[in-house]
Amino acid sequence: MYKGNKIIAIIPARKGSKRVKNKNLYPFKNKPLIYHTIVETLKSKLIDKIIVSSNDLNIIKLSKKLKVSAPFKRPNNISGDRSTASEVVNHCLDWLNDKNNENYDYIIYLQPTSPNRKVMDIDNALKIAINKKINTLVSATKLNFPYEWAFSLKSNQNF
Repeated sequence: MYKGNKIIAIIPARKGSKRVKNKNLYPFKNKPLIYHTIVETLKSKLIDKIIVSSNDLNIIKLSKKLKVSAPFKRPNNISGDRSTASEVVNHCLDWLNDKNNENYDYIIYLQPTSPNRKVMDIDNALKIAINKKINTLVSATKLNFPYEWAFSLKSNQNF
């Protein structure tokens, strides 16, 4: 909780990926990609609850092993490559409200595809949003290479 605001972190991690098979479980620094987001989020003192939303039983199992809630298997109709963040967030919040009568003031949506994000980044983003009463905050970074390179991965190359 921060300044009286109840905060939930939602980590979306679906099974399918068009370009990298099992992307969210793909090794990055010798750990599954999603591992890095979960571990850094767990370090936050501001977040009241962390939920992993997935349709992948292996991701759900890993989340629970790391002591993070993954209380449901995400329905297939919101697990495709055209599914939106809004659908995932609404499903999660509706599920929590229906099952536990839980409601939150702030949602932080942390995609596993940003494995270098640190707890300091998460907490600073939350503080900025709450202190400045911002409804939506999106992170961005300067690339040190042409953006086209971000979309290519050789079959034998790690991230």
